[in-house]
Amino acid sequence: MKALQSEVVTIITTVGEIVGRLKSYDDNTITLIKPRLFVQSEQGVGFLPTIGMTSEREPEELQFQRSAIVTVIKTFDEVQKAWQQTVSGIVLT
Repeated sequence: MKALQSEVVTIITTVGEIVGRLKSYDDNTITLIKPRLFVQSEQGVGFLPTIGMTSEREPEELQFQRSAIVTVIKTFDEVQKAWQQTVSGIVLT
């Protein structure tokens, strides 16, 4: 996972996929900067501004328990660009 440090990654869990920039990790936790829940709807794909229905909106960073994570992978380029636009407002081409 060291190769993914500071990269935009996708955390795959049993309840969904979370995209964010990998800040740090240890044996028990993974911390993401600007984590957003990836969603798909009839209107297309996008990101929710929260991770849970009752959680803080647009968290700057969150820590996730590794025991709840299936895998961590580098995020597909097009999804990375969409995430960057969502969290910064900057449109990448």
